[in-house]
Amino acid sequence: MRRSAFIALALSCLLSAAVTAADKPEPPPKDIAELQTRLAALLKEANVPGGGVALFDRSGVTWAGGIGYAERESRKPVTADTLFRVGSITKGFVAAALLKLAEKGAFRLDARLKDVAPEIPVSNPWEDTDPVTLAEVLEHTAGFDDMHFPRLYNFHEPEDIPLFTVLQRSSPELKVRWRPGSRMSYSNPDYLIAGYLVEKFSGMSYERYVTEQVLRPLGMIRASLTLDPVTLSALAQGYEGDTQAPVKPAAIYLRPAGALAASPQELAHFGVMLLNRGTWQNGPFLSAASVTRMETPATSDAARHGLDFGYGLANYTAYIGGYEFHGHDGGIDGFDSRYAYAPDQGVGFVLLLNSSDPGEAMHEGTKLIVSYLMRGQPQPLMPSPSPVNATALSAAAGCYREENPRNQVMAVADYLVGVGCMKPDGKGGLTLKALFDDPVTLVPAGTGLWREPDHPGPDSVSYVDGGGEEILDRPIGEHWAKTGVLVAYGPLVLFLAALLLMFSTVLFAPVWLLRLAFGRMRGVKHWSLRLLTLAAASGFALMLLSLMGIQPIELGSPNAHTVMFFLASLLFALASAAALAQSIRSFKWDVNRWLRWHSLAASSACAALALFLAYWGLIGLRMWDF
Repeated sequence: MRRSAFIALALSCLLSAAVTAADKPEPPPKDIAELQTRLAALLKEANVPGGGVALFDRSGVTWAGGIGYAERESRKPVTADTLFRVGSITKGFVAAALLKLAEKGAFRLDARLKDVAPEIPVSNPWEDTDPVTLAEVLEHTAGFDDMHFPRLYNFHEPEDIPLFTVLQRSSPELKVRWRPGSRMSYSNPDYLIAGYLVEKFSGMSYERYVTEQVLRPLGMIRASLTLDPVTLSALAQGYEGDTQAPVKPAAIYLRPAGALAASPQELAHFGVMLLNRGTWQNGPFLSAASVTRMETPATSDAARHGLDFGYGLANYTAYIGGYEFHGHDGGIDGFDSRYAYAPDQGVGFVLLLNSSDPGEAMHEGTKLIVSYLMRGQPQPLMPSPSPVNATALSAAAGCYREENPRNQVMAVADYLVGVGCMKPDGKGGLTLKALFDDPVTLVPAGTGLWREPDHPGPDSVSYVDGGGEEILDRPIGEHWAKTGVLVAYGPLVLFLAALLLMFSTVLFAPVWLLRLAFGRMRGVKHWSLRLLTLAAASGFALMLLSLMGIQPIELGSPNAHTVMFFLASLLFALASAAALAQSIRSFKWDVNRWLRWHSLAASSACAALALFLAYWGLIGLRMWDF
């Protein structure tokens, strides 16, 4: 007995030690060589061909280099000077260009867009009371939709097609969907407008002004806003998909939103300038006030209720390892990118990958780099929870739905599954449980302000908006509106119930075929009760099938996927209407009672689903022309 107890105790100690070791975070890399080795292991595990890295502080770039291959096929290595397409990081350079013009008195950020550029085809139902301002455009709080599929890629027109021509075509996206300045919703057309304003205020093309006044003064000699031959020759090969297949660089219509190509070495110059509050190589580039404005959201209801965490002028806040960083990320076919800097600690990094499907490589690589940068730094102090009374907790608790879809064409998904509930955690804070996410604890951090336990400052805010709704704004750009539990979850329950009823017809189809094959259905009439609902279910299944495997590059053109979706949606709607009509008529026919009622239930479900999808604009959707 004593021997067994000793063995059990020893095993328990060993198990406890193993768990403790597993929970203990891996120490940061001790030097650049170890950092490179561990980053290389992350990229290899994720099957990412290569990456470019730069580290910087206020004195400049402290190290830049490459990991893996710029082109896997030729085994060409990544270097500090390899160009990567950096996607939405482009927006920061456009914002800097506009701020330079604003400092010269060309415009004010709070100017009305209609006053500055009335030719831009904006439709704003709130124009008289809440006009769209330039600052709202730059902070993504104007309420515009994200770009529609036909304006994703430019395959057939000159790369330098006038921005105003693209703006004129983009009028469907420039319809304001809610009161401007109420909530943030990321919209690439915002920076199409910003690029056009650079042209209008400077009298130059946006490419020329940004190159001459932003890129070159920052020593970004190789950086380019066009896919010219010189740029293409220096550009890393991009890869995408599970197999990391090579992808050909494609021009984009909304160039100011994502056309920049830059090396890790040169992109870091932008971060050095921001760390130095607008100073570059001991000379002024931007004012310190402009840099602070870039970093600080100001036009949303969340900002007006005291939250300074979020999206400023193409520059957003994030906590990494508990430290506050600013910067931006970017993604474009074949590439994933991020730059970030910590103003308090005076350090930053650039991480560029030549894969648009990097798995966990970007997330884990960022954490690893930050652990290296912050080695020896004191851990951020977590403030004590602010006092909050039970009334405030009760007011914030309840069920919520997200109400700021980025892509209106996908808003139905947000409506169905963008829901969650919040309740007091019994420790003076709140627990938010979104439908498909892990629970998040919110610790009180001031009046209406909340933070996650490992964040040193507020990252969320709750308040009552002008319409009397209880709102929770979360990072980055999550806008949750309080609603009832039935309103929150009822639509999804009804949607799933309708699917079950509709596809029950499909389950019975093999039974009909077997009975027909064995002659058990001779003389059966009114096959339309069975076949029309089956046709509707088939149409819906084809809609889903058409979306499987579709690539973003295919969305804006008529092809097998998009044409199939269009035709299948029409089949679904027409067959649903016909099935319901026949089910109603069946009450005058001599048919099996069970068949009649099942047909009525299934066809009603089909018709309801068709009407629901039509309301969200998905029936008859021509992705190549909307």
